[in-house]
Amino acid sequence: MNQIAPLPDARLANTWLDGAKRIGRLLLLALAVVASLLTFPAGIVWMSACWFAAYSMAVVRKNRASWFLVAWAAIIVTKRIDWPAGLWFLMCGVALTVTASLLGWRGKRFWAASCPPAIWCGWIAFAISSHQAGHLSRSPPTPQGRSIVCLGDSLTSYTRDGGYPEVLAEMVSLPVINLGQPGITSAAALKKLPEMKAARPAVVVIELGGHDFLKDESLLKRASRAAVKRNLETIIAAARTLGAEVVLMEVPRGFIVDPYAGLERELAREHDLELIPDTTIRRFVLFSPVAPPGMWLGGPYLSDDGLHPNSRGNALLAQRVLTALERLYCGRLSYVARPGMRPRHRRPPLGVR
Repeated sequence: MNQIAPLPDARLANTWLDGAKRIGRLLLLALAVVASLLTFPAGIVWMSACWFAAYSMAVVRKNRASWFLVAWAAIIVTKRIDWPAGLWFLMCGVALTVTASLLGWRGKRFWAASCPPAIWCGWIAFAISSHQAGHLSRSPPTPQGRSIVCLGDSLTSYTRDGGYPEVLAEMVSLPVINLGQPGITSAAALKKLPEMKAARPAVVVIELGGHDFLKDESLLKRASRAAVKRNLETIIAAARTLGAEVVLMEVPRGFIVDPYAGLERELAREHDLELIPDTTIRRFVLFSPVAPPGMWLGGPYLSDDGLHPNSRGNALLAQRVLTALERLYCGRLSYVARPGMRPRHRRPPLGVR
């Protein structure tokens, strides 16, 4: 029997439905790309996992899948993040998979079945190397009779009562020295090395590099990445010469592209440092009255001007530094009450975590 041809109205409805599906997929793709470009460095590993999950699902459904890998690689290159060894390994695996797909190997069952497991093995290597790059690989001995030095710009000492070091002093058993100075660059911070040496630090917390990106005091222009790296390495070497461990704060310099290409993460990886991700400092902007979502929430805020921490922001920074110190020393630097002294608060006010 002859099949009955679809009615014109039915064909038109199917055409509209197919068009709506295509538009929906394009919008979803655009949303995924924008969200990925806005992902903070600390979330790159999990953002990558989402793209690889979409790729794996497309392979299982026998749909076109390699473009998921191409989009992920383009996002990684665009964002200019630090490249640990695991990321190089993963990128090589992605390039090999995409090349094989372009050459027509995708039709072979063995190749199609082995690609997703290989990509996930590369992702695991990337995740492990990223985690290791931000944490000290050893446990230092408990310091005796020494101090914690905090060296930074206005994020370290902004308010009239000081910055987060004054809050941190109430959380740890060692004295905390605030060597912060508003507007200071990494080059200008080199002049504070004698003060750092005199403080006999057990730990040096470094928060520098933001003002280098804004301008250089002598040349009235942005300092180069290489110059900032040299300055920070000089400070790190000076701290290590004194037998001090270094906690490095990652400073954000852009929401999509990092003009210094993951400088702090590279330093933490190369010099075995403890890293505080830039997620903490970014929260001062996100939870302030000048930018969403903070401006939509109506407070309480971590920053009053969208950049510098208020008292709640200082409490958050101090808590993040305390977390890094507890990880380094297994809690041995946490505050211990002394005779005749009233107990002090170890945790920040409610709601700043």
